[in-house]
Amino acid sequence: MVQFMDANHLRVFGDNSLYKTAVNELGIESAWQGTTNQWGFSLVGINELVGIDAQIVVIEPLPIGTESALEHNELWQFMSKESSYPVLRMPAVWSFGALSSATRFADLFVRARSSHLVAKNSGE
Repeated sequence: MVQFMDANHLRVFGDNSLYKTAVNELGIESAWQGTTNQWGFSLVGINELVGIDAQIVVIEPLPIGTESALEHNELWQFMSKESSYPVLRMPAVWSFGALSSATRFADLFVRARSSHLVAKNSGE
């Protein structure tokens, strides 16, 4: 689960994060095994995602200009196309929230994965 800071840097959420706690309750493990700060994220370069064979969940919003820059970023394009799992985009949820934020994130996560699976199975 990531949130872009710009086209080359992102927060990767792992241990101690609201997002990881929410997906763990759904029976899903986070692929990020790197260290995290007290708020549950690591600030990393996009290149640090190379080799992680898991679904990347991008949490919006994207900073202005990031989406356009990612369309031309060869590393991001390679990772997006070569992964066994497609990139999943999700609406913003307050990552430093409490129970209501965790519940909202879990609900949106399940909906996003379900709608993605429906689209994938229907050939879209």
